[in-house]
Amino acid sequence: MNLIKNKILVARLCCIGDIVQSIPMIKTIKKNEPSAEITFVITNWCKQVVEMIPEIDNVVIFDAPYQRINILKKLYHSFILWTTFINGNYDIGINLHRSNFFAILFFFSRIKTRIGFGDSRFLNKKITYNNTHESKKFLSLLQPFQYKTIVQFPKITPSLDDIKTVQKILLYNGINQNNIVISLFADGGKNPGQTMEIRQLNIKTYIQFIKNILDKNNNIRLALINSKEGNEKTLEIHKTINDNRVVLLSNLNLKQIAALSYLSQTVIGGDTGILHLASATGTPVIMFFGPSDPNQWAPIEQKHKIIFHKIECNPCYTSESVQDKSNFNGNTFLCKQKNVLCMNMITAEEIEDKLQEIINIY
Repeated sequence: MNLIKNKILVARLCCIGDIVQSIPMIKTIKKNEPSAEITFVITNWCKQVVEMIPEIDNVVIFDAPYQRINILKKLYHSFILWTTFINGNYDIGINLHRSNFFAILFFFSRIKTRIGFGDSRFLNKKITYNNTHESKKFLSLLQPFQYKTIVQFPKITPSLDDIKTVQKILLYNGINQNNIVISLFADGGKNPGQTMEIRQLNIKTYIQFIKNILDKNNNIRLALINSKEGNEKTLEIHKTINDNRVVLLSNLNLKQIAALSYLSQTVIGGDTGILHLASATGTPVIMFFGPSDPNQWAPIEQKHKIIFHKIECNPCYTSESVQDKSNFNGNTFLCKQKNVLCMNMITAEEIEDKLQEIINIY
């Protein structure tokens, strides 16, 4: 199948990590068909991620599923989205969700080629959903095109303006280009439709790790990322450490967080969108896994360092378990063992060892 001059509609509303994992698919399309016009359907809170992907030509915002509005208003917003699709005259629709919503909209928008996971009657190019790595899963949606060149890794390059802005912020906080900059995101796991705080590392482990490395190298500066995904642990770490070598960076937007990651020697945190974004900037990350499977979600480039302790009950957060409402209390995914042992097994010394593989701090 040839995509030359075709208009392609890609739908994935969230979340940050998923959008990052879709980048190889987007870049593969443009690599093989430079004249294809790609439109991406996204939520406002993830919009800045797709704005950093130059292969995406247009962005359509659709927030209704995550808004606290009644069903009539959601139907109205869905109708507006459908008219946008109709007026766009798209040739190809690629649904990165497993739900039928976009497949139905594609069908009634008269999009000729409709690709997605599963066996929906509204799709005419159906791809089997499996538990391979998330980026490879999205790449599998391109099977009908039989591309010869495949982009394997996600890549985001922050703008020069965002880099300069963050450099000024760092300098204002006493961090210069001669310092070893380590960024750390202690919170996360919170999205508008779901909360996964069990992905977060124990705060005592973070504090011990920070104290250890500050004792060993006076040139290290810790930049604590404080974002809308949650800030309880970040604020407590900053208050407890109480050292001018540890700075709290609040109110950074996603583009600025990408720039900070780009300027850092490493970024540390759990399996959450900010770390996936950081890994795409090319900076090595140290990433913790427990409830989720690193074989499915971890950055696949070797320079990234993963800490994961396999125990009997993990990974518990899977494609199947998220469909079972008994695993949730409201929107919060639960650890059925009630101790999050897989995360609590991670030690400050392990993190330090991984850091040493990236940076010589001694």
